[in-house]
Amino acid sequence: MKRHGLRRYPQHWRISASFTSWVNNAGTIARQGIINTTAEAWNRTLAVNLTGAMFGMKHCAPAIRDSGGGSIINISSTAGLTACDDAAYMASRWGLRGLTKTAVLQFSPWNIRVNSIHPGQIADTGFHHSGGEAFAHAPRVAIPMHRQGAPKECAELVLFLASDESGFISGAEIAIDGGYIAAGTANLHNRVREDFAAGRN
Repeated sequence: MKRHGLRRYPQHWRISASFTSWVNNAGTIARQGIINTTAEAWNRTLAVNLTGAMFGMKHCAPAIRDSGGGSIINISSTAGLTACDDAAYMASRWGLRGLTKTAVLQFSPWNIRVNSIHPGQIADTGFHHSGGEAFAHAPRVAIPMHRQGAPKECAELVLFLASDESGFISGAEIAIDGGYIAAGTANLHNRVREDFAAGRN
């Protein structure tokens, strides 16, 4: 449609499609500890990982409300459930976890469910490749399922949380990490004990 057509017949243009789901999936990482973190890296990481998610919810929640309700899914990280070396990344992921709770409080009256997903080591992603082989190897040793996750597994969880089948799930923190958060420390402890008993370290 030409621009003059939009000016002449604005009353004919309406958004008819429903808007029922929103996923905050943007993410960046600086890989800098507290001592080495620069203000630029800190501000950029929080802007992408946390501020962007906040404004995404701010502007999309009213549209979801007007469609009758729906679901918001925030992609955080296992770094939002435990410690990691990257100061800005961890702060942003813990912040998104908390912001999800605020969204549950404020958007539930609009029939909007809000949940956070916390992926662990997911293969074949830019985040995974940027860390190098040592970065990829270390979590594999601790993951009880002894493998990395796949992007498809994360996508299927997002689809479930966006669907009506998850209609009574809100405010959940779902780790998709092969058991790393629940039992990674104990699993690593067992492996170290077994290696020591066998004289391997």
